[in-house]
Amino acid sequence: MQPKKLFILLLAALAVGIAAAGCTPQGPCEFTGITDLTVYRLPDLYSDVFGTLPAGETHEILARTANGWIGFDPGVAQAGNVGLAHHRWILLNATLSPFCLADVPVVTMADIEHDMGVLNLNPPDLVITNVNLPSTQINENIFAPVEVTVQNQGDGLATDYDVILFPQYGNGPQNPGDQEALPDLAPGASQTLSFSPGVIYSTAGDYTLRVLVTDDWYTSSGSPDSIGTNGDFEDLDIHVLFGLCNPFAEMEVSLVLLNLPGDTKKLPVYLKVNDGVIPGMEGEHLNEFRAELGNIVSYQCGLQGFPDRLYCMFNIPGGEEGTAKYFKLWLNDCEDPVFVQANVLIPEPLAGDDPGPVCKEDLGPGDCEAAGGHMSEGVTTARRCVCP
Repeated sequence: MQPKKLFILLLAALAVGIAAAGCTPQGPCEFTGITDLTVYRLPDLYSDVFGTLPAGETHEILARTANGWIGFDPGVAQAGNVGLAHHRWILLNATLSPFCLADVPVVTMADIEHDMGVLNLNPPDLVITNVNLPSTQINENIFAPVEVTVQNQGDGLATDYDVILFPQYGNGPQNPGDQEALPDLAPGASQTLSFSPGVIYSTAGDYTLRVLVTDDWYTSSGSPDSIGTNGDFEDLDIHVLFGLCNPFAEMEVSLVLLNLPGDTKKLPVYLKVNDGVIPGMEGEHLNEFRAELGNIVSYQCGLQGFPDRLYCMFNIPGGEEGTAKYFKLWLNDCEDPVFVQANVLIPEPLAGDDPGPVCKEDLGPGDCEAAGGHMSEGVTTARRCVCP
């Protein structure tokens, strides 16, 4: 790919100008440096500097480019270099072009590289230096913004590259989730692109997010696996969580009612999950649950020492004993209940003088757990029943 360069050609820039040296249409087209001139290995300001041409030295112009470079024979031995590979280059101020340049052949970078037998002598090298997401754990159906930083660590100008996101790389047909054109990057330059709203996943699970930098996406060889001309890719492992309002998805859940004390009429009900813990009840931001038993609203929902049990407490009004109700559990501001169970039978109260399995500190392990408590783990003190 021929590099694109923009040269500011000012008449006042005489320090890099050249003048015709007795040029005629029948004779060679020559130039003479007005001042010392920088000589480059290629017609590219980012290529290696070959040396300096002293002021007053004259050379024949053997080739030129459309964007203002002229090539000449530097007059030194170059084993193996023939044709355009033998040329060295200076930047010509177009406002001072000798008229004989019209007879000098115009060549391209591809022509020069062909004669040198090597392509991309000063290629770009694009490297993804950072991919930033709020977290690699993403809730389903919620957009996650992505920021991608790319640096050109090569020696040539990078042009016509794109940054493309593949949210489900390796999972079925690959379609970009988003893409942005990367501005031209000079060697050493970096650019950060922001993708908003970002990536989104409709189903919980594990995914690979591929971030691709390439210049051949729109060609026949373009694919999620092609970095084109010295592009780059980075893969991130993404874990998509079940939706906030579906915390018990794919979990086995059971509802347990404890006894109703005859004196207090406070009914403990707990939701138990098998092989896990109650979702969202660890860390800094705890889920806030509330429950309803028919029209009776819980006055407390939370953990009571068991990470796999969510306890909700109800004050049972007189006359509701022995009736069947819908149990509904709500989470934060979710529109619908996150758990529902029909035909939950409110137990008859225990006789006031029958302690039954009501949870007390001095119960043994079996009675303690049956009453909804758990035994303390004290080493230096006697074990006791910890009640909800």
